[in-house]
Amino acid sequence: MTKVLISAFIGSKNLGDEAIFKSILDNLGVDRNNITALSINEEKTQKIGVKTLFAKNIINIVRGIRSCDVFLIGGGGIIQDQSSVLNFLYYAFQVWVAKVFRKKTILCFVGVGPINYGISKFLLRRLFNHIDTAVVRDEKSKKVLGSYIKDQSKIHVYHDPVLNYVFNPSKLPENPYRNKGDYVVVSLRRWFFTLPLLPVFMTRSLNKLRFFRKDYDKFMDKISKDLDAFLDDNKNIKLVLTSFYDSEDLAVLADLKVKMKNQSRVIPSRKNISEDQYLSIVKGSKFIIGMRLHSLILGSTVSKPFVALRYSAKVDEFTEQMGLTDYSIHVEEYNSDKLVGSMNNMLLDSSKLEAGMQAKLSEYQKDNRKAFDLLKKIIN
Repeated sequence: MTKVLISAFIGSKNLGDEAIFKSILDNLGVDRNNITALSINEEKTQKIGVKTLFAKNIINIVRGIRSCDVFLIGGGGIIQDQSSVLNFLYYAFQVWVAKVFRKKTILCFVGVGPINYGISKFLLRRLFNHIDTAVVRDEKSKKVLGSYIKDQSKIHVYHDPVLNYVFNPSKLPENPYRNKGDYVVVSLRRWFFTLPLLPVFMTRSLNKLRFFRKDYDKFMDKISKDLDAFLDDNKNIKLVLTSFYDSEDLAVLADLKVKMKNQSRVIPSRKNISEDQYLSIVKGSKFIIGMRLHSLILGSTVSKPFVALRYSAKVDEFTEQMGLTDYSIHVEEYNSDKLVGSMNNMLLDSSKLEAGMQAKLSEYQKDNRKAFDLLKKIIN
């Protein structure tokens, strides 16, 4: 039997990354007894039914790659050096080890770029030509990767695997807000200060210091006022706050609620919600106001339209794919009138937009099934 080793941001408390991993597992068609995952929380990942190795142990990484038949990297936006050069070096090292041991190597539903630093560009050119196949999640990723890989036939463009997240609509958990009346889901994150030469955890810590949070405070002042304006315009609506990454998002959402005058109509986020619990909450909402990419993608699996607060190219790309750019804004081009108008328009248009989203979802899911069929052939 083919032994598969998977490496990504697995075992985290980030709902989006876990949804990516589960989507790949459920659609790849490989016996889970033959899958090992590099995880930062082995106990959590083992509950999904796969073997694990601790992802922060270099010896484990080398042993895992040496003993596997197929090395699969992804998915998610992990081939980039915008958040941290060290993040890129981590995955480049793994590709190098796979090259040394001559292992079949696959980039699986990854986002590629931005690539800003010379060391990253050098390693991409020297190491990533070794890969057997790359399935990327958008055209921009193909363009970036294609400038470093000689054999363009290795690169295949599909969509984010979370669009094929497997769930049973009739068995979703009970929606805790089903008796709360009409509500809109809000999912925010912190994304204003980056220093790619530092580890991500250090950048996150710096983001919380007063000296570095000027842009964050400015944004929070504006978004709280605009959400209040939206609630003033729509007296029957409440806001349900949802966290995708508790260690980061809960503090942001708490800051938001404190700044709002309509606090009685703002329901705080629950902790440690699962993917299915999020779907249940979103399914009962009018629409989503979100920053995190996978808060939008996972919500799209139940055809729920969204107003995206776009902070990166990956959110731009998905918003455009779903035909919702006119309802969304970029955080660097923040216009209060436009945002409030977009939310009001979305409230009016959400029902009719759901049908269009369902058609797009079916199309993208069909495309992704071709990608999974391709991966199955390569693995087997």
